[in-house]
Amino acid sequence: MKIIQLVTLFLLLGFKSYGSSVEVTEKWLKDQSSDLKNELIVFNELVNNKCIAAEIIDIGKKVQLSKQLKVSFDRLMAKWQRQAVISLKPTQLNKYKSSIQFYPDTKGRIKKKLIEYLREQDSIDVDFLKGTVFYSAGLSALEMLLYDESESFQTIALENTKVFCGLVINIPLHLVDKQLEYEKELDKYLGQISQVEIEEDLLNTLIFSLEEIKKLKLSRPINVETSLVKVKRFESYRSQNTKNNLINNFLAQKALLDLVYQPWLLELETQTANSTYDLVNLGYERVLDDLGSLERPLSDLTAEHSDYENMVRLSNNTTALIQVLKRQMAPQLDISLQFNGADGD
Repeated sequence: MKIIQLVTLFLLLGFKSYGSSVEVTEKWLKDQSSDLKNELIVFNELVNNKCIAAEIIDIGKKVQLSKQLKVSFDRLMAKWQRQAVISLKPTQLNKYKSSIQFYPDTKGRIKKKLIEYLREQDSIDVDFLKGTVFYSAGLSALEMLLYDESESFQTIALENTKVFCGLVINIPLHLVDKQLEYEKELDKYLGQISQVEIEEDLLNTLIFSLEEIKKLKLSRPINVETSLVKVKRFESYRSQNTKNNLINNFLAQKALLDLVYQPWLLELETQTANSTYDLVNLGYERVLDDLGSLERPLSDLTAEHSDYENMVRLSNNTTALIQVLKRQMAPQLDISLQFNGADGD
């Protein structure tokens, strides 16, 4: 499916233009937050309906429960990845991202602390739980609870179903609270910002998001100089959601660019402006085609497989897309760019 078809589908799923840049951005961000919050509630209801009833000796029923929770979690992660591409200026809004999904966990603290908790606790003390590193790790902790296939972890989780259930019940509730906090901060931010400021903030944050993707999701797992692949550094290697995460990231960015900036460029009515947005379209088409060409899950990636070259090309095309936005689109719209730590330039 080509980029135009994908973005059209995305727009039909709820991304519609609503006037000024502030109004469009507000509608888009609030739709994403509402979608994520609703999916968290669905996940929590599933846990409440199914998990407590599974506190039984029958391992088969516990395994079936795990499968149901995984399907719901995958939908939840997809919703989050569409929202995760935005990190607006205020500190409170930026800090919020790491409280929904703590990534990357370079020292492996989440798994270590989860194993300790499952091994040592026989019930859930919510006040104590709130002070743990994995409680604030959000989706990363849930993914580990549901998908970590190491024998020691699964044995402990299956043996201690009561605590397992307590974790998968309480972590989503924590995330719902975080969404509500985020929405309050978002309302405050949008109530104070001008149209010019939101247009500048938004393009800067989309560029920053692409640079984060390049640095953390692509360059961190794959060292092109040594042809070394570290699959455990992929964002969602346990659940094999890494590819879908990237697709949702790119689609959400492109949909928001179309809503806010495409009409603006078209209004300029210059050949340069039109060709600039053609390059933006081509850039997103290329990265999505690179992802579409992958033949196997990234958790199985090796330097010898043809998918390795596809991932190297994806990384290079992401860099090229960043440069189009920074060196052509931003000057066309007279938008000042900000320096950020993810930028390698």
